[in-house]
Amino acid sequence: MNEPTSPEDLAAILKREYEAADDYHDQIEQLQEEAFRYYEAQPFGNEIDGRSQIVLPDVQETCDGMLGIILKMFVSGDRVVEFEATDEEGEQAADDATAAIDYVFMRQQDGYRVLNDTGMDGLQRKIGIFKVSCEEDEKVSRQWVAFDDPLQLGLIEGEIEDVRENEDGSGRALVKTQRTIKRYTIHSVPTDEYRFSPAAAHEDTADYQAHVRPMTRSDLVEMGFDPEQVYGLPTYDVATVEETESDKLDSYNREESTPALEKVLLCEEYSHIDVDGDGIAELVKSYRVENEILIDAETGEPSIETIDEQPFSVFCPFPRQHRLIGYSLADKVMDLQLLRSHFARQLIDGMAFANMPRPYVDMDSATDETLDDLLNPIPGSPVRGRGVAAVTNLQTGFNIGDSLQAMEWVSREKEGRSGVGRATPTLDENSLNNQTATEFAGREGKAETQQEYIARNLAEAMARAFAKLYRLMRVEAEPFRIKVDGKYRLVDPSQWPEDMNVRVNVGLGNGSKDKRIMARTALLGPLQAAIEQGLSGPEHAFNWFDGMARDTGVGQGEDFMYDPSDPEVQQRMAAKEQQPDADLVEVQGKLELEREKAGADAALQRQKAEEQALLQRQKTEADIETQRQKHAMDMQVMRERAALESELARDKAAEELRLARERMAAEAELKREFADANVSQNRPGGSLAE
Repeated sequence: MNEPTSPEDLAAILKREYEAADDYHDQIEQLQEEAFRYYEAQPFGNEIDGRSQIVLPDVQETCDGMLGIILKMFVSGDRVVEFEATDEEGEQAADDATAAIDYVFMRQQDGYRVLNDTGMDGLQRKIGIFKVSCEEDEKVSRQWVAFDDPLQLGLIEGEIEDVRENEDGSGRALVKTQRTIKRYTIHSVPTDEYRFSPAAAHEDTADYQAHVRPMTRSDLVEMGFDPEQVYGLPTYDVATVEETESDKLDSYNREESTPALEKVLLCEEYSHIDVDGDGIAELVKSYRVENEILIDAETGEPSIETIDEQPFSVFCPFPRQHRLIGYSLADKVMDLQLLRSHFARQLIDGMAFANMPRPYVDMDSATDETLDDLLNPIPGSPVRGRGVAAVTNLQTGFNIGDSLQAMEWVSREKEGRSGVGRATPTLDENSLNNQTATEFAGREGKAETQQEYIARNLAEAMARAFAKLYRLMRVEAEPFRIKVDGKYRLVDPSQWPEDMNVRVNVGLGNGSKDKRIMARTALLGPLQAAIEQGLSGPEHAFNWFDGMARDTGVGQGEDFMYDPSDPEVQQRMAAKEQQPDADLVEVQGKLELEREKAGADAALQRQKAEEQALLQRQKTEADIETQRQKHAMDMQVMRERAALESELARDKAAEELRLARERMAAEAELKREFADANVSQNRPGGSLAE
């Protein structure tokens, strides 16, 4: 068995791989820069002073026109890339994954710009590169939190930056919270930052790939590398690098103001190397600057990691067999730009010569003023000389029609090669070839095929990037909510199946939207017949509506009819199926009306009876109340009479008692007097007279 590869040996191996890839990149870059100069319509270098130097921007028009065509296929609302389940149990997960990744790519990041940049790179520079990554962002938020008591400040989570307290002890505090958010993105890597093995046939099988870019020392420290090592790395002097692009928009001051902003050349490399010594090459990811593997500041270990797949996906408009890099759209029309520009220059020079022909000067008849007058032409000014024949114009033949025909032929050649041209044919009598409707249809079909071919190649590269993003999210992403077709849905990538197919819905075999609309329109009649015969159902009608709505750009199927697959719709449909037919419903309706009428009459009778009973009850209660009140009054009179009679009897008895007492007292008094009288009579010496 082999010994494990040390970080120093790995750095040396990677540097050799990088140098080989960089040499091949330099060769490719020369072709890319030539296409870039043609795109910018820069001079060819064969210009002649005093002659026309016009450069027609055919490469620019072709690339821009093709980019607009293919981007329309990707951003017009259709799902260009869809995930397909390998079994019935994964159907929902496939729908969730399609919607979630489309949401992540087009809404959580600037997916349109990524498509634009990658597409233009491929059309102009032979290849465009997608790169899948997971990025961690620190999100800081601040908000005011109210409190009733200062003691509550200790219960507030987060960093308190400011407190504003009222007189009663209440107030509010400015709280700062910080959290880490993971973002799953697909980037467009510039072609001058991408390196690969010269013999690579596909990005997934390449022995070596790298994302090479100048970065500041501050950026590397922020990425988590050891600061001491970072500030000891050799500086990458951008000012000494050969400037290949001549675009003035890219010219700026490249001087660094502080050491933290000094640039180093970071190589993020993916290579097949046997790092563990088991005799089998693993796919290894590492970060390197010159001869050093960068050290992770948190673990203190070299940034070497064995991974399952590399993050790149490469788009080439015209792939070359068994090679990663092929041909660009610019390659197809650069020679035609040179040719059309040459014809245009001749056309302009011919018009100039026809309007201002070259003169023949007889030197025997010319004077010094003759040459001065000819070299400084002023309309209507004289040319001085000694004789009549001192100056004569050299007449040259100029046929503007031949030049226009030649330029027309080159334009048609460009359209045939690139698939991008004018929307309508030229039916002018001066056209080089008279076109029939059949010929134009053939050219139009060829152009559409070319467009769909390039769009399909871009979609395939995009599908590979989506599949890598799917696998990355499946392992690392947390559940999150997305909005699909107007409804919110919670998706959990960890529940997605491991195996999932990817389907591309653009390019060869699918046709343009106009053709799909025509095809759907033609299928409407058979679909209606199939529904009447029971061979098709609501779901087929919905699919037709949904496809037609999306192709025409007026919305989606649910904007016009319910989706039969929706559980709520299924419940309503099931309830509707349980309802009887129309005649029965009508009979039941009449019976229901009669029942309601009879019920209403009975209710009216019951109401009348209840009202009469209520009146009778109220009358009876009133009579009873009257009798009760009369009885109470009689009883009161009787009680008052009895009381009066009792009072009179008491008074009478008292009077009789008083009289009896007085009588008894009188009798007693008489008895005493009589007794006294008897006693006095019986006393000695007494006499009765006394």
